[in-house]
Amino acid sequence: MEISIEKINTRTDPYQLFLDSIRNESTKRRYKNLLYLFLKLIPNQLYSDSLRKIPQDREAKTLATFFVDLARKDVELVSDVIAAYIKEDKKRVESGEISSQTLPNHIKPIKVLLDANRIPIHWKSLNKLMPRRESRSKDRAYTREEIQKMLTVTNDITDKVIILLFSSGGFRLEAWDYFTWKDVIFFKNKFFTVIQKGNIYSSFILGVIMSNLVSS
Repeated sequence: MEISIEKINTRTDPYQLFLDSIRNESTKRRYKNLLYLFLKLIPNQLYSDSLRKIPQDREAKTLATFFVDLARKDVELVSDVIAAYIKEDKKRVESGEISSQTLPNHIKPIKVLLDANRIPIHWKSLNKLMPRRESRSKDRAYTREEIQKMLTVTNDITDKVIILLFSSGGFRLEAWDYFTWKDVIFFKNKFFTVIQKGNIYSSFILGVIMSNLVSS
């Protein structure tokens, strides 16, 4: 084991520090995309006026480095940038384009980037700009009849499993990247309506039993 100068120097890359601070791979992919969307909105003029230089490209790593450098020089200016971003996103909430639950998720990657690079931001004041979160979600579970209709129009067993898992397990879309057929066990169940080659099957995956959902 050796701690080399090269390994130590990698800790000076703002974007790499951001990536290293996120453990979950699906969260990392989502945060990378959301952070990049934010960084691309910042005009080069802002960097030119404050840092006297502009990014040579508009790649995520480059923009993240410039944003962190700007924050180290003028943390109040960066706070104003984030505040402006929140206000613009708030307009999208008010227009119904996104929900009040979504806006905080757009800010989390920015916070992770700055926290990973030890940039002190007064997040409490920025959080006050957020709209009130809806007390009740407008989402609802599929009814038994709706699930059965979806199963009726699907011919492939894969589609049937996906429908049952999504309707009962509450998985995020990214979770499918980690499922394999080894996680699925088929067994006969007279209460189930998933029909494949004349037999009646149900599926059990990661401890979630869907038969209770459909037969209840």
